[in-house]
Amino acid sequence: MEYIKLNNGIKVLFHQMLNTHSVTIGLYIKAGSAYEMEEQNGITHFLEHLHFRQLGRMSQEELYYKMECIGSDLRGLTYCDFLEYNMKIHPDNLEEALAIFREIIYADEWDDMEFEKERQVVINQIKEKGNYISLENEVRKCVFQNSPLANEIMGTAENVRNFKKSDLKNYKKQIFTNNNLIFCITGCLQDAGWEKARKILESVDLRDGNPARSPVVPQVFHSRKPDMVFLMTNDSLLDVNLSFDISGRKQTGELLSILNCILGEGTGSNLQKKLRENLGYTSDIYSYLERYKGFAVMHIRFSVEKRLLKQCLTEIIYVISDTKNKITSRDLDVSLPFYTKNKIFLEDDTAEMNFQLAYQNFVLSREIENEELKNNRQTIISLQKLAQTVFIPENAGVVIIGNVNGISKKSVREIIRKLSG
Repeated sequence: MEYIKLNNGIKVLFHQMLNTHSVTIGLYIKAGSAYEMEEQNGITHFLEHLHFRQLGRMSQEELYYKMECIGSDLRGLTYCDFLEYNMKIHPDNLEEALAIFREIIYADEWDDMEFEKERQVVINQIKEKGNYISLENEVRKCVFQNSPLANEIMGTAENVRNFKKSDLKNYKKQIFTNNNLIFCITGCLQDAGWEKARKILESVDLRDGNPARSPVVPQVFHSRKPDMVFLMTNDSLLDVNLSFDISGRKQTGELLSILNCILGEGTGSNLQKKLRENLGYTSDIYSYLERYKGFAVMHIRFSVEKRLLKQCLTEIIYVISDTKNKITSRDLDVSLPFYTKNKIFLEDDTAEMNFQLAYQNFVLSREIENEELKNNRQTIISLQKLAQTVFIPENAGVVIIGNVNGISKKSVREIIRKLSG
C-alpha cells in the first residue's frame, strides 16, 4: 500500500493488485451522525441521496446510463462516522469512472423539483423504518445514550423537511475538503494506469479545511450499573443484546479481533458451542465488534425463549468467565488463521481490500501497526488480560425486546454482576 499526497493536497491510498482483473475506486469522507449537530442530524444521508438524484449536469437517468455503459454501478453508503462512494470497474474504464467521481466532488446544485423528489424519498425511508422497533437502534441508544452516536443515520423526518438547498451546499463545502476525505484505488492498475489516475485527481480543485473531530467517547463508558433497557412487544422470542465498552489502546492491533473470534464469532466459538450445540438454548448467538477511533464496543446477540432467558444469560456469563481465565492453545488454533494466513484472501477482492484499507487507515486512523501474533504463552496471557479488563459489569449494557412482562431488571443485573468474581 502507498499513501500519497498529491500536489493539490488530495490524499490517495493506492494498492496495486496485478493478480486481479478489476479496479475499485473508493471515495471516503469523515461525516455522518457522529459529527452532526442535533438540527443537522440526517444531512449526510440526504446529501448522499442527492448525488444519485442529480450529479452536476447529469440527470439520474444519464448517470445510470453512463455507469451501465462501463458495466458497473456507483454505490453510496452513509455510516455514522463516514460517507463512502465506490465503483468496481474494468481497468480500461478508469477515465470514465474517475470522471464520475469528479462530478461527485463538484456537484452542489440541484434542480428544485429533483431536490423535493429526493427529500420525499428520504422521508419515506424514515417513516418506513419508524414502523417497527429495531434492536440495532435501541442498542445504539443504550450504548451511546446522549452522545451524537446515538442518533439515527437517516435523521428525523422533521429535520429532512426543514433542510434547504443552501444547507446542503454549505455542509458539503465543510466536509468535502482535502483534510477530510481520501481516495482509495485498489486492483489491477499498471504503472501507466496509476499515472493516468494521478493526473486526473491532481486536476481536481479542493480547498483545505479542518478535519472532522473524532467521535467523542460517551461519558457513560466504564461507569454502568450495568445499564438495562427492556422494550415490550408481542414477540414470543426475546431478542437480546449484551454489550461491553472498550476504550483506548485495548482495541488496537488484532488482539481484540481474536478475542471476539474465540468468544462468539463463527461456528466453533465458545458461545456457539455451549449455548447452541451443547445446551440448545438458542439457535442463533454470535458476537461482533463495533469500532471507532479510540474506542470500540463488543456485542453478544441472541434470541431465546422467555422461560430460558435467565439460564441462557447465566451460561453466557460462565463462558465469558472461562474466556477470561482459560484461553488455550486450541482456541488460538481455530482463531489465529483468520487474522494471519487468511489475510491473503483480501488480495483476491479489490472491493473488500479498498474498504479495509480506507477504513483502517483513514476512518480509524490507525497509528500502530498490527502486532504479529503467534500461538504461544505470551499471546494467551495478553488475551486473558484484555478479557479481564473488558468483561466487567461496569462496561456492560443489556437490551431486551419482546414479551418482557415479569422479567426483573434486578435479576438480570445480578447475573451480569457475577463477572466481578
